[in-house]
Amino acid sequence: MFKRNRIKRILDIKVERLLLILIFIVVPSIMYGQADLTNPGIPEKETIIYTQDTEGKLETVKSTFEYKSSGNKSWLEYRFYSIERDVFVKLDNSNLHTFYSEVWDRPDNSSFHNISEVIVNRRQAGKDELLVSGMDEFIVGMRGFPWKKNANARIVFLNRSGGFSPEIKIKGNETIHIDDQSYECWKVQVGMKGVLGAVFPKSYFWYSVESPHYLVRSEAAGLPGSPKIILEIQSYAVN
Repeated sequence: MFKRNRIKRILDIKVERLLLILIFIVVPSIMYGQADLTNPGIPEKETIIYTQDTEGKLETVKSTFEYKSSGNKSWLEYRFYSIERDVFVKLDNSNLHTFYSEVWDRPDNSSFHNISEVIVNRRQAGKDELLVSGMDEFIVGMRGFPWKKNANARIVFLNRSGGFSPEIKIKGNETIHIDDQSYECWKVQVGMKGVLGAVFPKSYFWYSVESPHYLVRSEAAGLPGSPKIILEIQSYAVN
């Protein structure tokens, strides 16, 4: 009996050690959230229609995804169309990293056209970093985020050597009801930490739990004093 109890105790100790090893391996990945992006299965041709509410000003906006190729190269093209803002982005079709973007802004009686192209990028993202070229690229790239509840990462902009680094935090699952449709989503919070978090308003994004993790709703708040923009999906189609 004594021998049997001793063997059982030895087995219990081995199991406890194994559990501790697993905790040390798994917990850091949950706490810091590996920010490597992967294509979640975006279809060949995708069109999403949204309603955009800019502090009571309503309009219908559209986003599209399409695969392109030339010679031995292939990539994804994302387009967003609205009255005051058009966006055109080229992304790597495997990791969703942006290498080219154009933005047309038409506020009031002005018009601006900005072009950004990644010529060389030798920087590697850390486990707690998500490298993006801008917020438009962030919204698109988040579709390939490795979703986990309580995962977090810092947004690091490639074209900035310093400055603010907003934090992404995955709040968990939430069901969004729009008209007669229900969408099971991942809720994403983006904002500053510490004292800056009290100054800069937080933004929220909801992505479908099911692949290809398209944007269902967003509540984007810019700098203090800038208008809050709400997007809500109206239709999703694969052509």
